[in-house]
Amino acid sequence: MANFKEVNSDGKKYVEFDILASSNNPNVYLSAVVMYVCYESSVFGTNLKANKKITINKGAHFNKDDTYHIMYDDHDPTVFLVNLCSCIAKNKVKLSSTPTVMLQFRIELLGANFSNTDIYFFDPYIGNFATYTLTGNDPYAANYHYDKIFFYGATPVISTPLHTISKIAGIGDVLTIAGYNFGNSQGKVLFSDADNGGIFFLKGLDEQYYPDNGWNDTQIKVIVPSIVYKGYENDPLNYFSFGAGTGKIQVFTASGYSCMSDTEIKIPYSIQNRKTSTGVIQRVFLARTACNYDVSFTLHSEFSDPKN
Repeated sequence: MANFKEVNSDGKKYVEFDILASSNNPNVYLSAVVMYVCYESSVFGTNLKANKKITINKGAHFNKDDTYHIMYDDHDPTVFLVNLCSCIAKNKVKLSSTPTVMLQFRIELLGANFSNTDIYFFDPYIGNFATYTLTGNDPYAANYHYDKIFFYGATPVISTPLHTISKIAGIGDVLTIAGYNFGNSQGKVLFSDADNGGIFFLKGLDEQYYPDNGWNDTQIKVIVPSIVYKGYENDPLNYFSFGAGTGKIQVFTASGYSCMSDTEIKIPYSIQNRKTSTGVIQRVFLARTACNYDVSFTLHSEFSDPKN
């Protein structure tokens, strides 16, 4: 997947990134895209078009027969407006489930250090217009609609249909999350908080819930927790949360980009875990094997004596 990258050319430094388009519906044709690209003036300067600091090209799939036109301008000194629209007389491009490069950006650097957070997209305006037609040449179809079906550079996307998955919290069940742009460095996964009906997300997830080698650019493996401590260290009134519950999940990459699942994972119940003196979170067993034909029950040391 495309990510931000720095390049040197003609004695200057640039940041390049791609915007890609895809759709899970086999009958979607791209009609138009409007986006607002926000950037840090200390890294890129201001008024990119007026100062000739930016170039934008169409991806090969969207550059056939001059089907699409690019219109762009400085919306304000640190926001750049881009509009990709199709000619009415030309066939629009059919999208597939495989992400395809739609636009290629190159922005000149002032020489300052660049990080992925120096460029971001104004979320309310990220999206596209599409038509569900069989030929792609009808610009005024009755089902002309607005939909978000593209993603950009480092933004993660969850493709796993979570509504088809049911896991138990606290027994070691592993959730596998498929998608793209997760990065190869571990970020974090946030489950919905079981204690408030999934309205809010947990604040973090302890390291032991991430299996070794369980995070790469297209797949994340994470153990479903019954109790979480990470994220609650500075909250003296609530030093833990009672773990994952039914609801959506969030993925944050190591670079700081995030996404939320479209559907909810089902977690019907949780087995209570505890934190040991060494900091390990583990399942609690009330009985243990005493011999071949028996078990013994061990009560907690603070269990009260009924005689007192």
